[in-house]
Amino acid sequence: MIPFLIFCLINFGLVMLSKKSFGVTLPVTLTGVTLLTYFGQFLFHTFNVGVWLCVGMAVAGAVLLIVRRKDRDFISRCFSVGFFVFLAICILFLVLDYGRWLTTWDEYSHWGKMLKEMFRLDRFYTEHQSNLTAHKDYPPFAQIFELIWCKLSWKYTEGTATAALDILGFSMILPLVIERLECKKEIGKIQRFLSSLAIAVVLLIVILNFDNVQSMTLNLDLLLPLYYVALIMMIADKELRKSKFGFIMILLGQFGLILTKQMGIAFVLLVWFFYTMSEVLDTANLRKENLRYKGLLAVRSLVVLITPFISNGIWSRYVSSLGEGGQFSLSKINLKTLFRVIAGGGDWLQRITFVRYIRALFTTNITTGLFPMTYVSAIVVSFCILVIMSYAFRTVVTKGEMLRYGLLFALGSAGYAFTMLTMYLFCYTEGEMSVLASFERYMCTYVVSQYMILLLLLLKLLNRMKIDVCSYAVVCTLLGIGLITVGADGLGKLMPKKFTEKNMVEYKEQADVIQMYVPEGTEVYMISNLNAVDATFTAYYLDNILIDNRAMSSNVATVGAENVDYWNDIVNCIREDGYVYVCDATDNVNDALAKYAEEGGITDQTLYVAEDENGEFKLRRAW
Repeated sequence: MIPFLIFCLINFGLVMLSKKSFGVTLPVTLTGVTLLTYFGQFLFHTFNVGVWLCVGMAVAGAVLLIVRRKDRDFISRCFSVGFFVFLAICILFLVLDYGRWLTTWDEYSHWGKMLKEMFRLDRFYTEHQSNLTAHKDYPPFAQIFELIWCKLSWKYTEGTATAALDILGFSMILPLVIERLECKKEIGKIQRFLSSLAIAVVLLIVILNFDNVQSMTLNLDLLLPLYYVALIMMIADKELRKSKFGFIMILLGQFGLILTKQMGIAFVLLVWFFYTMSEVLDTANLRKENLRYKGLLAVRSLVVLITPFISNGIWSRYVSSLGEGGQFSLSKINLKTLFRVIAGGGDWLQRITFVRYIRALFTTNITTGLFPMTYVSAIVVSFCILVIMSYAFRTVVTKGEMLRYGLLFALGSAGYAFTMLTMYLFCYTEGEMSVLASFERYMCTYVVSQYMILLLLLLKLLNRMKIDVCSYAVVCTLLGIGLITVGADGLGKLMPKKFTEKNMVEYKEQADVIQMYVPEGTEVYMISNLNAVDATFTAYYLDNILIDNRAMSSNVATVGAENVDYWNDIVNCIREDGYVYVCDATDNVNDALAKYAEEGGITDQTLYVAEDENGEFKLRRAW
């Protein structure tokens, strides 16, 4: 809970400066501290400057709290509803993620490795000395926040990093949204905390229906829509949007959103569209003489649009200076070819990818729970829910409000589908194109955002109907509906990770053996039935030791010993590296290498040292 306390103390300072309440200023604190550490790395080549600034600001916040402890207005804004929401979110995910190990390929290959490399190097994982082998060009916003949280916790664990990511995403939305609702003053602090916890669980249950983008992992497919929805909620709050503080919030959010993931470009454009549309509709009734105000609107709209591209340009320039390429480069996209494919042209692979993509939009389920849905059906259902809400709350809905959400959903669903088609046609490998790799996960990334917006909009409209959303009756009803829709399988995902099976423990044990006997700066050859998996997962747990990449694309243990030239190449690689770790001692491995072993045979999960004795190649067990 130390990071929670530090972020609260930092936020108290912003509460004083802005005259806003805790939940309203919290997104600025979370984003601002991360960006401060980000630029600290560019200026001072270390993350520690940003971390120590956090500690310094927290100390200042503590002093401020003591000095102004008798200022009732200040204290009430510091310990507002948003404070209890933030507390509830932190406790929820610190419990759910405690003791977690990594479980997915992407976590081991890059998301987790990025964070480990930043800890090891105290530099961005993009640097040449980084052991990261995939996606060095990916932007680092989420990983920097995870790093700050772990450093303030005095340790790095997978569970701590995962909890930090979950806390960041949910704390960008819920404290702000619930803060702007009107809860009855007589509700006590305990009920505020429990209600906040329940509403956080309701949002989590909605997300659990979208099985391909989940919390409690280091994957960023959920953080992206959470961040996007937070910005939409900021803009939807007219009073906040019109204020200087609110405008700064939106700009900081745009700057950070594009640094979360490259696909954030689709979301920052939607944020700009929703902001501009909201401002235009608000000024539609202004007279012609208010040209100055309309000119200011145009400037503000342009700034909201340009800010994320400035942010992306800074990171892209840094990546280019290191000679790193990127999978999602806009330069790869050819609009002429794209429209030719849509019209039925293009090469065979592009045509078949286009046909399969369109078919998948209508036929591939991207949700689980009680009502599995495809991308198209999920979008249609979300529009139906929006229409039902428009009618049910017609007495409290302002003119044009539902139209704004309808236009946002229409542009977002069509635009995101078009963007993903473009990515598949130009930014993926031939193998990924033909099978629409990760289709369900990528499409869920957008769809889940619409359902989160609908839930948060429902809370807002209930509040306008003078229904207390912090009451036990309301949150229990929402919980009940959520639990019914998510089903028994989805509910099981709320099990704390401490009590789930640690299937990856063998890779940690393999890495411990290698780390113990192999000197730093050395490469180790690996022999396995699944080299890509075993090498990637084991490499995550290694520090300053590499797994030889030449074996990654070949499952060495499956190759027959009769392939003499192949095994001679393997022996030469082992000679060069000096070490070999045998995961699977198959008959093929023993037939090819047993003659070099001192014991007369090769055994599973064993590290061998390569030696030359009087010009004769030998393999000796490391222990």
